[in-house]
Amino acid sequence: MEDPTEQPRARQPRAEPPRTDQQEARAAGTSPAEEHGPETVVFTEVQRSTGWWHWLVVALALLSVVGILLWLVWWIKPGNVLPNIAVLLPAFIVIGLVAVPLATLKLTTRITDQAIYVRLSPPPLYRMHPSRIPWTSVRQAYVREYHEFKEYGGFGIRYATPSIGDAITLNAHTGLQLELTNGKKLLISTRRPDELEAVLAGLKGRGLTAE
Repeated sequence: MEDPTEQPRARQPRAEPPRTDQQEARAAGTSPAEEHGPETVVFTEVQRSTGWWHWLVVALALLSVVGILLWLVWWIKPGNVLPNIAVLLPAFIVIGLVAVPLATLKLTTRITDQAIYVRLSPPPLYRMHPSRIPWTSVRQAYVREYHEFKEYGGFGIRYATPSIGDAITLNAHTGLQLELTNGKKLLISTRRPDELEAVLAGLKGRGLTAE
């Protein structure tokens, strides 16, 4: 028979599994990236498409827009028979879908003391390549000259052989060559090589990048 004076045992708290870094950051109201502290931007560059081919693409884009507008003008007039330009409407649409993004290409590079950020726009191009490359994943970084067509077969997002590596370029002859710790290579074009070399030297002097 139980003793009525015996006090009930206190229930032991249930042990919770350890939380991950992401959960800890979320509980603190911060993102995992913010746990490393604020980043200091040391270099920013915005490159836009230039050269004769750029103006050719712009002309094609304008031609496609004018062609579509002409078709719409004829289409909305009552009693009009569609002219032969209607046959070219699909071609105008295709040219526009290709030419307009090419005419507005923009490559943005931002370097901080923690990572390299690169973005080729308009969307969805920036979703096709890594947008953030932390310095901890870079084995070597240096500026070198390159040839867009001989080495990579063109500009934009390029995938070459493993010995050459991939590239994100936009009408330049120099680029930031990254050799990553996983054995891969990535080249990012730049039109300010001297300034970029000075930035890399400063980061290496502070021990933030690999030699």
